[in-house]
Amino acid sequence: MAPGAPADADQLPRASLTNGATAGFTLIELIVVMALMGMLLFWATPRLEDGFLSDPAKKVSRWVMLTVPKLRAAAIAEQRDYYLHIDMARQILWSSHADMDEQALSQALEKGIVLPDSVRIAQVHRPRQPSDVTEEVPIRFSRHGYADQVVLHMTRYPNHRYSLFIEPFLHPVDQFGGFVTYAQRWQ
Repeated sequence: MAPGAPADADQLPRASLTNGATAGFTLIELIVVMALMGMLLFWATPRLEDGFLSDPAKKVSRWVMLTVPKLRAAAIAEQRDYYLHIDMARQILWSSHADMDEQALSQALEKGIVLPDSVRIAQVHRPRQPSDVTEEVPIRFSRHGYADQVVLHMTRYPNHRYSLFIEPFLHPVDQFGGFVTYAQRWQ
């Protein structure tokens, strides 16, 4: 044993209050604090979800931004063309690939994202092509690694507008506030 070291645990110094009780929190105090923290989280979490997680326009944008890279990667990996379908009449976005039969296509349509009433696809613009399409617009992701060049002009009630750019060789989808054209984008 080292010189000056206590012989056993009873000789160790203890932190004490003025009345001789040891310092620390009781189990009851810890349970009360945990219960209060739980109640605060219970009331705060739904407000956080309402604030930024459930914005319909952001949900649609996130879906497009996540789906486009997946379709590009799948087209290259599987060596077949994939498509992102934009149904202007029914306001539905869904994806498919070139080898799907009719039953698989109808199942893919059912798995698509139906736009909420407050979000609308105003226009699908392709360079050098008419942009007054009112039916379904397929965006092709080639097995060679490129995609159709497209701008989705979206609106959110009451008057919020934004544009999503899908570029032939760039993987991320870019989002801009307002209806932005190709010429405005590169200025």
